[in-house]
Amino acid sequence: MKALLLRAVALASLAPLLALAEPQVSTSGPCSPIGASGGSAEVRCTFEAPASKRAKVVIKNAWLRPALGFMRPSLSQLNEMVVLTVVLRNLSDRDVLLNAARLELIGAKGAYMRGSQYGGGVLQRSIGDRSPIRVAAGKTAEIAFGDTITFPGLIEKIETSIDTSKVMVMDELTPPRSNGDEFTEQLANLIAANYGKNAFLRASLFTEDYQLVQSFKIPLGKTASFFYDGERADKGGRYVFEPLISYDAFLGCYLKLKALHFPDFKIAETPTTCLEGIPDDTMPFGYRYQQGECRAEKKSAPEKRLPPGC
Repeated sequence: MKALLLRAVALASLAPLLALAEPQVSTSGPCSPIGASGGSAEVRCTFEAPASKRAKVVIKNAWLRPALGFMRPSLSQLNEMVVLTVVLRNLSDRDVLLNAARLELIGAKGAYMRGSQYGGGVLQRSIGDRSPIRVAAGKTAEIAFGDTITFPGLIEKIETSIDTSKVMVMDELTPPRSNGDEFTEQLANLIAANYGKNAFLRASLFTEDYQLVQSFKIPLGKTASFFYDGERADKGGRYVFEPLISYDAFLGCYLKLKALHFPDFKIAETPTTCLEGIPDDTMPFGYRYQQGECRAEKKSAPEKRLPPGC
């Protein structure tokens, strides 16, 4: 009788566990579910790893530069072809490895995408075409897109719409930049009027197995100068990132190329003002200053080649 009573108590104690024998029963805590088989219980734990955070990159600066063969009508397939170069800023706390890039021309008329160009710092649509480019956490990196754009008739339009003899170039910058917002605005308006008022570039960057990192919309009819750093304040005073093309960089390279191919063309020189110091004990530091004659320095003839960035 005592043995039967103990057996009944044991079965009663197992009853709640047997009632939970279905393996899909949820339990509280980090492990679920619990499955029971006979007198044993099995605990299966499933740990969900948080989704990996994509690196946040923005375009700090962007410019179009003449491609190899630009301004050479004999090379009809390369003439008036341009390349998009961007400086990327990594805003995240981890590196991002870029191994492919794609450039698309949207809403344009007359202009069209052309073949690929190769070289250092260039990313193609195919991962296997080039080595990856690493953008370190918090740092910047310069890349060029392998996809190129052709603007038929662009040279003639620039020469008839912009007085290039008055455009000065700042050689100390890379790439060289033209001086004067009026000329960059003229070029942006020219592009918009002749190739599409609402035309824009869609620049996409990829990592790993063609995983999209970021896609950017870059309008062709708007411009920025070398002072622009990739962000602007909106109407509410909040800073937003907006990639814009710095057409002063294109004009700087364009003029350098024109001077290279046409010896009769001279780039306008930056005006200089020279001051002469005259001793005067009544003035602070014992000198007064007046405009004086600038002594021309003997300079060696510059080497006939395009500067870095062009």
